Amino acid sequence: MAGARLEVRLRLKRYGPPAGSAAPGIAPGWRGWAGRDGHGPGTSGGLRRGGAVPVLGPVAFEAGAGEVLAVFGPSGTGKSTLLRIVLGLDLAFEGSVLRPPGPAGVVFQEPRLAPWLSVAANLRLVAPSLDDAAAAALLGLLGLAGTERMRPAALSLGMQRRVALARALAIRPEWLVLDEPFASLDPGLAAALGAIVAQRAREAGAIVLLATHELDQALALASRILVLSGRPASLAADVAVPRGDRGALRAELLGRFAFLGGAPA
Repeated sequence: MAGARLEVRLRLKRYGPPAGSAAPGIAPGWRGWAGRDGHGPGTSGGLRRGGAVPVLGPVAFEAGAGEVLAVFGPSGTGKSTLLRIVLGLDLAFEGSVLRPPGPAGVVFQEPRLAPWLSVAANLRLVAPSLDDAAAAALLGLLGLAGTERMRPAALSLGMQRRVALARALAIRPEWLVLDEPFASLDPGLAAALGAIVAQRAREAGAIVLLATHELDQALALASRILVLSGRPASLAADVAVPRGDRGALRAELLGRFAFLGGAPA
């Protein structure tokens, strides 16, 4: 895992129906995708030019082992779309993505738990070899001790989000993609969970790509902050977060990007 690497070279993403058939599925273990530049499968028709709306691009960045990248942008900028492109769930774009070869842990905005399974069984959907002791330890780490046999419906939304986070961590991921994973959690709990995720990622050499609208959270957890802005949204800033005092960087970002001052993202 020491050599984990993520490279994103997104030139353009449009919203609009494809001219031909739907994009193909992703084969297990597929490492990369290239869009309409002709180096990837399944996009010969491209996106329909008439009525298609450009929403993203250009966005280019790289991440290495142990890096935590926070993605910011106002509502509707395309943060979730960017994460879907990075994951390979959205293939209709111009550019390329090179992904780490190992497993990816994913947390969507919605928990997406199997309601008919217990909490522990939801973890084993992605980590079949996870034993009872390991499941209990992981859940306890996230403040969910004693929930192993409970069904998702018996949990609050905040607890369900933590189960989704535990599921992402259960596979010992080489890279994590987290879309607003701490939404609906109180600030203290969100900060504690974020610190756990960042620490585990750095210890394991995993890459984390985190979409969040909390600037202070990003400053506390991330090694870099990526700011999306404009129409179509492009990468307006890629800044390293210092280890010491972050006040100057906070003031700089708030001065450059008004939406970071508290507007939902």
